[in-house]
Amino acid sequence: MSSIPRISKSIIAHWTDNAYFQRGQKYYEQGAIYEQRIQGMTIKSKCSGSQAPFYRQEVLFDSRGINPQNVPAPWVMADVANIPSRYC
Repeated sequence: MSSIPRISKSIIAHWTDNAYFQRGQKYYEQGAIYEQRIQGMTIKSKCSGSQAPFYRQEVLFDSRGINPQNVPAPWVMADVANIPSRYC
């Protein structure tokens, strides 16, 4: 069984831009990103929303890192970049 490879915030930042990355960090620091968990080769979380109670987020990985065929929206990458260090 494979496990998610360790990645750094700089690698995740490659998939987004600085404005989204900073916004994701702010959301995490404010507690808007919650219920982070690993399910297989996927990191999942929820983000409090303004138009819905929450948004589901996920980032899929393969043995090399973030799966390039399933790259999520830039703001999701930014939110997930700020998960606890046990994931990254």
